[in-house]
Amino acid sequence: IKKKGKKKLNKKNDTGKISTAPIGTPDFLAYRKLTQLSQTSTHIFVVLDARNPSSCRFSFYEEKNLQKLIFIINKIDLVPREIAVSWYNELNSRAPTFAVCADKSIQPIVNFIKKKASESTPLRVLITGVGKTGKSVITSKLLKENIPNVDIQKSGSWTWLDPTSD
Repeated sequence: IKKKGKKKLNKKNDTGKISTAPIGTPDFLAYRKLTQLSQTSTHIFVVLDARNPSSCRFSFYEEKNLQKLIFIINKIDLVPREIAVSWYNELNSRAPTFAVCADKSIQPIVNFIKKKASESTPLRVLITGVGKTGKSVITSKLLKENIPNVDIQKSGSWTWLDPTSD
């Protein structure tokens, strides 16, 4: 007996391949725009939620941009110190990583950008990640710093990758 109804896009089709979002859908267009912004950026800051950083990651995107990638673990005030340190060590083994609470201080990120910006080449920083991780707070605080020779951009949220509730 077969169930009647529409098939979900993420279910396997008859050929065994996972269906993807068709061209022209909002998720496809958002990913294409992110890819375009990533190509023109010198540094890509991926903002992760300290409560569950692995649910905020998109490994395919990370692999494509590994040389430009920098992780920002945000909201570290919401997890025990041992957990924040272990996530920091894990992510730092893959790419440069910052652990911050954006509401209180992002000074380590500001210092990093100022140091890189003083090296005579202009920086184009892209801040990206899933929704509700603190991208807007970090972006606005970095823009207030008015760091010379640095262009700060924020991408839209990764709507095709939803963080888990835990």
